[in-house]
Amino acid sequence: MGLQQGAKSPKQDQIGSTRFFTSVKDPGYKQAELTYVLHQVNRHYVRKTATQKKSNQRSRINEIDTAINLIPVFRICWPDGYHCKPRLSSETADILTEGYNQTVRANERSLFRLVRLAAELFGLDAIRVPWHEERAIIEGYPQLATLPLKDCPFPVLLNELGAAVCAFLRFCSDQARSGKPETKREAAKRMRIILESLVPDNRGKKRATVDPSDVRSYYYARLFCLQQVKHALATFPGTRKEKVEAISKNFEIPAEDISEFFGINDHYEIERLSGPYPTKDMARTLTARHFGITSQTVSNRISQL
Repeated sequence: MGLQQGAKSPKQDQIGSTRFFTSVKDPGYKQAELTYVLHQVNRHYVRKTATQKKSNQRSRINEIDTAINLIPVFRICWPDGYHCKPRLSSETADILTEGYNQTVRANERSLFRLVRLAAELFGLDAIRVPWHEERAIIEGYPQLATLPLKDCPFPVLLNELGAAVCAFLRFCSDQARSGKPETKREAAKRMRIILESLVPDNRGKKRATVDPSDVRSYYYARLFCLQQVKHALATFPGTRKEKVEAISKNFEIPAEDISEFFGINDHYEIERLSGPYPTKDMARTLTARHFGITSQTVSNRISQL
């Protein structure tokens, strides 16, 4: 077609933040592509970070509320501190915890359920703090028990939760070593369940082999290129066939992909109800094909920080 490299479009060469080129070999194309990619990645990071901060704030409030609800129950089970066995009753000694629409009974089964809940919600934070902090909690328990929980810093709440969880694990460990065979089996089973709560469940999940940052960078580079292709289809001279062939060569994108995405059939005619697809969908598809993953996986990787 004889298009001169570096020639500017008859229309303005810049719309918004996108400068249009006639070929990937035009002077400035690579720099403009990189600038666009970095700009988009930065926008994503700022937007995602702001959302994550709000989410973390909500999550932390929920964690504090949960800790404040759990600790009173643990204190009833360990009225003298977390260094001894819990006081459990086979009778119906009901304890109503604010925030939970259920009645908790001070027996082994209900205590196990609450310890398991703490382990699942707080992960490794539900395991005992360093030994010197543990000793401080044991020795200072009378003072700690009188401090209003709503006034406690969150790390202090986690310390006491950790003390309760580990006190229960020690209790189960003692039961697993001595006692009736049925008691030993039940205690060992409960210990395994609680400790397994700290291990992520990766069953059925494929190992992530593609770095999200690589996917994101490639996606935005394709998005930039497809914006160039879309503009070139509207501005390049010649027949539609000549346009597709020139664009394929100039922007290093298969002619089949151009036809597929923009709804052009084998006779270079526009097919009704067959394209053009949204530019973002085109970029997702090309990225998925490049990395050998699904379009949904591309969306997931793009959304990650």
